[in-house]
Amino acid sequence: MKKISLSFLLLSISISAFSACLGNLKSFETTDPRDQSTWKIPSREYLPTQTATPVLFILPTILGESKLERQMAYGFCRAGLAVYILNTVRPVPVETTGVDWARNDFMLIRAKTAVAAAIASLDQTGNFSGSYGMVGSSLGAIQTAYVHGSEPRIKASVIVAGGGNMPGIQSYSLQTDVIKERTNRMKILGITDVAAFEALMKQNLNEDPIKVAAAIPANSLSMYIALKDTSVPTQYQ
Repeated sequence: MKKISLSFLLLSISISAFSACLGNLKSFETTDPRDQSTWKIPSREYLPTQTATPVLFILPTILGESKLERQMAYGFCRAGLAVYILNTVRPVPVETTGVDWARNDFMLIRAKTAVAAAIASLDQTGNFSGSYGMVGSSLGAIQTAYVHGSEPRIKASVIVAGGGNMPGIQSYSLQTDVIKERTNRMKILGITDVAAFEALMKQNLNEDPIKVAAAIPANSLSMYIALKDTSVPTQYQ
């Protein structure tokens, strides 16, 4: 009988471990802050076996969710955190956007809106501890820094190759999608000088991690700088 009981116990543990941290698809519903449409935020959920855990949000790079984010999420989940990869960027072909300066502001505002919606939804379940943190790299790090300075429920964050000074980043980044957007805008505006383009961006962009940095509590953010980075130029990290 003891052998049978032990076998059932080991089987139960194995099933629980196997069913944890699966990365199931999930969405959080809110209102898009730009056009007021219903926005179902695509997400991936990694839940540990234990309950009442802290929650970690991971924001992907400009390329979107990848193996990198999924591996990080699984690792953090196995360490005992509930993890959600939030895909906050709504892709729009740059050829259709025109100049549209507000597009850059809403890239940050949507991230803040998505995190707030996820927190409100998870709070309602009562399954978590109520402590929330964030991790992001590149664009995800830029958004993470902005959200941390805007959303008081975020208690800690780690940013890798993030930055501030959005006009500078947008003007001098060599990331492929940023180059396409910049080239399209400069063509429409009839501008050939990047410095003149940066000056226009400074006049028209309103949202920036730098503007909310002072609201981030001391010792609650860890920042890793990528030397010789050209996607988020190192000088702006």
